[in-house]
Amino acid sequence: MTRYLDGNVFQQDFLNEASTWLSLLQIGASIISLMTIFLAIYNQQILAIYAEIAAFVLFLGVATLVFKRLIRVWMLHVQLAIGTILVSYVLYRSDRTDPAILVAVFYAWIVIYAFSFMPPRHALRHLELVLLGAAIAFGTGAGITSPLGDWLFISGSAIVTAAFTLRLVTRLANVSHTDQLTGLPNRRYVEDRVWPPNATFGLALIDLDRFKELNDTEGHIAGDYTLKRLADEWRRELRSGDTLARWGGDEFLLVMPNSTTSELQSVLERLFDVCHPLSLSAGFTTATPETPLDELLRACDEALYKAKARAENLSKATAIIKVPRIETY
Repeated sequence: MTRYLDGNVFQQDFLNEASTWLSLLQIGASIISLMTIFLAIYNQQILAIYAEIAAFVLFLGVATLVFKRLIRVWMLHVQLAIGTILVSYVLYRSDRTDPAILVAVFYAWIVIYAFSFMPPRHALRHLELVLLGAAIAFGTGAGITSPLGDWLFISGSAIVTAAFTLRLVTRLANVSHTDQLTGLPNRRYVEDRVWPPNATFGLALIDLDRFKELNDTEGHIAGDYTLKRLADEWRRELRSGDTLARWGGDEFLLVMPNSTTSELQSVLERLFDVCHPLSLSAGFTTATPETPLDELLRACDEALYKAKARAENLSKATAIIKVPRIETY
């Protein structure tokens, strides 16, 4: 996974994926539990509450799968918390001779899920809940003979699981969010991490002019070098909170949080000045977080191609076109 659930409406597909995986986790855990109960019931007395809990989790998983398009991020947090509470309760009721003690492995499943789909700060809350739930279960359970040792083992396993899952997710995110040629963020990074800005922001689509001609006459190595050089020089013209991403080919996207029209235009003019030997065309606007981003991108794209339609963009006045600010009513 390379994205985190943060309530972003532009991540609906990822939310559907997260809901699907949570439902599969719940269904798998409940089936394993029911099979364990069925196999063990011939050898010893099994509390009916174990089967009832497993059946409830199975119902929850099926419902999540069927209604996944109605699921919201907060519902996933609630379900994970419920799972932690149920696992802790089963451990509290069990003892060392009870197969129910094996449900402790589900703590690891919860941690893996949390650190795979949720921002680290939120996943840490679920890890803390797991540690607390295990401490209460092992500390107060009548059938637990070595509560401290059991808690240390489960806690250590959960922490190690969290650390390695977070490392893997972070490495995958770095690879999938970086353009390998320029080192800039790529389109996926913008879609996953930048939206939605939390204040008025500036947005610009930038396209290099005559880049194909450069590739055809001097070769792709020269074209690649030009892209890398421009990316390095353009980054130096931006503020620390701005995002310049390679949108595709010789097209770039600039996002400037908390910026005015004049500030954005000034930055684009500076980018134009360091664009030699090429020139650039750009369409830009400012908007509020409530403005539909697909509408903003479409408007900037139209302005960009109006600029490119002009014979030679050798001046900033013809190369950079402002789109009227799009308001949401």
